[in-house]
Amino acid sequence: MFNTNIRSFKSSTLLITTTLLCFASLATASPASVAPIPGGGTAFEGPGHACIVVRHAGARHAGHVAWGVEISRDHYLFGAVEGPSSNGSAGWFKAGSWGDMLAAFQKASLRPGRAGEPYDAIRCVPVSRPNTARAWTIARSMADRSRHYNLLNLNCLHATYAVLHDYGTANLPSPHGFFRLPNLYYNRFDGRHEWILRR
Repeated sequence: MFNTNIRSFKSSTLLITTTLLCFASLATASPASVAPIPGGGTAFEGPGHACIVVRHAGARHAGHVAWGVEISRDHYLFGAVEGPSSNGSAGWFKAGSWGDMLAAFQKASLRPGRAGEPYDAIRCVPVSRPNTARAWTIARSMADRSRHYNLLNLNCLHATYAVLHDYGTANLPSPHGFFRLPNLYYNRFDGRHEWILRR
């Protein structure tokens, strides 16, 4: 009888402990809108931010642009096609904090392949419904875009446009026609705030 009571007590204690652990895990679980995404970070409903980074003296002063998109709070995916390269090393992307992104664009040593000179400035716009999965897909194409680089229709601006467009950035100018020069495109980009990277 005594042993039966002990077994019953242990079973009850185990049931209560398991129930409490389940409730505790529910209380600390991430919100339903947060989910893992390929490549790291977390998806979120937004708003997010889409950014264009410029090097004004690039391409004989026609300019050169790169990109960055927010994939979770203060976590960015960023990169560029710096030019043609047979092994794809001039096309790169990384993920990190806002500070990591700014540092990478300021110092070539922090970019894969140490590609290109420092960038001059960055502008960002809010994006109400960011599509981080599509941004990751385009980001992974940077090396291939570098291998198949074409000055007229597969250059740094087309790579930047592709990421920002698929991320969900509204009112993007076309990378063709009048705004096909990176410096003009950057000036046309409706970023309300600009951060100077090189002084």
